[in-house]
Amino acid sequence: MSFKQPPLETQDNRQFEDYRVKKHYSSSADVLEATGFSVDFLKSIGNLTDNQVESLISNYISRADERIRRMLGIPVTVRKEGHEFFNNPVVQLGPEREDPFEFFGAYNPTNRVVEVYAIYYNNYRTKIPYPKDWDQFTEDTTGWGTENGTIAKDTSDFKCGTASLKATITGSQGGSIYYPSTKNLHKRIYPWFYAGFWFKTDNKDALFDFRIVRDTGSYYHNTFKVSNEDTWETVQLSIRRFQFVNVGGEGEQAPFNWILIYTEWFQIVADRPCNFWIDNFSFNDGFFATYPSGEICWNMPEWFPTGRITVTYSYDPFLDSVPPALEEASSKLAGVLLFDWVIGKRQMAIAFSQLSDSLAEVPDRETLENTRRRLETEAMAALESLGFRTWEGLA
Repeated sequence: MSFKQPPLETQDNRQFEDYRVKKHYSSSADVLEATGFSVDFLKSIGNLTDNQVESLISNYISRADERIRRMLGIPVTVRKEGHEFFNNPVVQLGPEREDPFEFFGAYNPTNRVVEVYAIYYNNYRTKIPYPKDWDQFTEDTTGWGTENGTIAKDTSDFKCGTASLKATITGSQGGSIYYPSTKNLHKRIYPWFYAGFWFKTDNKDALFDFRIVRDTGSYYHNTFKVSNEDTWETVQLSIRRFQFVNVGGEGEQAPFNWILIYTEWFQIVADRPCNFWIDNFSFNDGFFATYPSGEICWNMPEWFPTGRITVTYSYDPFLDSVPPALEEASSKLAGVLLFDWVIGKRQMAIAFSQLSDSLAEVPDRETLENTRRRLETEAMAALESLGFRTWEGLA
């Protein structure tokens, strides 16, 4: 009997960060304006194409933004912020209930949440979900398979991260989507007793079935429907209450224990033609988190939402809106890196062709370094206008 290696929690060889909303604080045009360089100049001095110049500047912007985040202490961590469920299936992160008088300062994490590190329910810490970010499986079609339908990444209509999955079921008797397409997940779903996600469909009469399947094809399952068409709703499933289906025939195969036996794939089946969207999927311990909106969703259908939770999470105050000072700082710090690159290219050229015609349009090193120093100084001044290095600043 061969041993199946459990797959890594990655998509496209990336760790669990697909849910993050990635936005540069500045653009390539901003960097070119700050430095005074042109695309043609950078192409000539580096012997690059247009795409290579764009990639070069984008990389420097990313590095500049990361430096800014380190200096400003972004993302900002909020530790054990308290909330309560009162028959409401979703709570919004933020200080309104825990700190209504702003004793700990005013902050607004809505639509800016980067990561939820821990959820405590009635003083105990819930288990880390699978996947760990509550959203990795529904950010891209990579790894998914379909029966009697198609699946696509939808970046215009989603609840979590940057995309949802849209399934179009075309079979007259319905169809399904399943993960992984190779049907070799080989994952023990225990110790997670719940599965939850955001879901919507254009046919509220459709009946859906969620299944966790073993290698023989036998499965545990539960059906669900939605209340309204074209409306995002949370789906809460208690795996402990799933029913067993023996595909091998009555008596030929005993019910498998989903706690002890590996799940090879999970599947969502529709009983008729329709479109449906799924986002923010996870196996979890009774809650799942939605990014970047900052919602904690109840996921224990056998009980009414009730009780106190505390949440430790981080947020980026500039995730949804970049102020002009931050854009200036980003473009100028990226410009500093671009100047370093130009100075290096100039030195390489001098080593082979001292004062040749090819250097006629390249500024002398002193000019380049003076401009570089000015950009860095102005970038720091721009950050100080956001509170950097001040008594009540970000860092």
